[in-house]
Amino acid sequence: MCTREYQSEMTGIAEDELFGESRKMEVRIKRNLCIECLRKSGMTLNQIGQVFNRDHATVINSLVIIDALRSTNDEKFKQIESDHKCFSVKD
Repeated sequence: MCTREYQSEMTGIAEDELFGESRKMEVRIKRNLCIECLRKSGMTLNQIGQVFNRDHATVINSLVIIDALRSTNDEKFKQIESDHKCFSVKD
């Protein structure tokens, strides 16, 4: 399990951006990939929402977006995903 600071360091995105409201494409994709990793690690939608200060419906939407991006040939997404390391968060 990792801290929010560690997730920020691993993604190369400032903590306030990664866990904030930034709408930059790279930040959104990395945030969504982090959400996916936390889900795969067994966290509930509500728990993930608490980490990112979002509701469970937003978490679901993040997971849907990642699945949709995987089905495309978007080179930017593929590059970001290939650089992404899956990790989880602790309080």
